[in-house]
Amino acid sequence: MKKTLYLLGIFAALSLPLLAGAQIPLPGGNPSQVGGVIQNIIDFVTNFIFIVAVGFIIYAAYLYLTSSGEQEKVTEARKVITYAIVAIIIAFLARSIISFIANSILHTTV
Repeated sequence: MKKTLYLLGIFAALSLPLLAGAQIPLPGGNPSQVGGVIQNIIDFVTNFIFIVAVGFIIYAAYLYLTSSGEQEKVTEARKVITYAIVAIIIAFLARSIISFIANSILHTTV
């Protein structure tokens, strides 16, 4: 339990800059337009995924450093790092694909 609270505290401290950034307007267009709202939602979700994935990488590094040579903990740390990297790649690809589709739909000339 103490370990979980410790990790939660670290994650909360790392997410404070994101909360402070909530006071400035988000890029991505005019929020009163539907496209701007959708872009803001996509940006928020992908940024959240990036932050959570970095938190898992830090957790995996902690597992790896405290494994004391135990093969089970080393294997678990490698799995967590692999899953976090895959999550970052998928979030980046999703953001890129959605932006590409939105730009091709909205900026089509007839």
